[in-house]
Amino acid sequence: STQPVFRNVIPYAVSDFAVFDTFLYFGSAGTFYAYSIANAASPYELGQCVDSGYVVTATRNVAVAKEPNDVMGFIDVSNPAAPRRVGSYPNYALAVDARGNICCAAIYWSTFDDHFRVDVLDLSDPANVRRIGSIDSVGGWDVHLSGPLAFVSGFQTSEYEFTMADIQDSTHPHVISSCATPSNNYAVWADWTSNWAYVADMVGLAVLDVSNINSPV
Repeated sequence: STQPVFRNVIPYAVSDFAVFDTFLYFGSAGTFYAYSIANAASPYELGQCVDSGYVVTATRNVAVAKEPNDVMGFIDVSNPAAPRRVGSYPNYALAVDARGNICCAAIYWSTFDDHFRVDVLDLSDPANVRRIGSIDSVGGWDVHLSGPLAFVSGFQTSEYEFTMADIQDSTHPHVISSCATPSNNYAVWADWTSNWAYVADMVGLAVLDVSNINSPV
């Protein structure tokens, strides 16, 4: 990792992408692509389908795309050689992360103020995605799943800070704790086993000790 080596390039304009195992999923110019990256020096296309969204996360069977009409689109990639758009979820998500049959989405809406909730979605049937749990007044620009927790970045206002939520029982998710960072929050990544979380903050990278999940520092 101290000496990364350039291997190849896939020449498409891409705003986001997702990797699962040795599969790469991305959207470009109205087309969804599935690639094999098992050999980094020779990536190759497995399949494609028409879709105008950009991919934000993926599991073994489903790729999730944010669509231009403010919905999430679900693409069946159980056979990467024949991907196909099969379903959608009609709420605007700023952030999405998925694992197994579960997807957590930071749903945003605005009246005179910013509003958030985190929806837990069942992806077992991507043609009929349904909400099975929800946490009110939690959200932000990014969500990351690790272990039994959902790590939520927070937003650019003090009402929404870095938050850890328990999703072990996906039908009854709940907030465990939260922690303020110096400024506005944008992205989050965490490793449950290492006891560390990282938040992209307006003034720098905030490093959080989450070894005590009830009191992150």
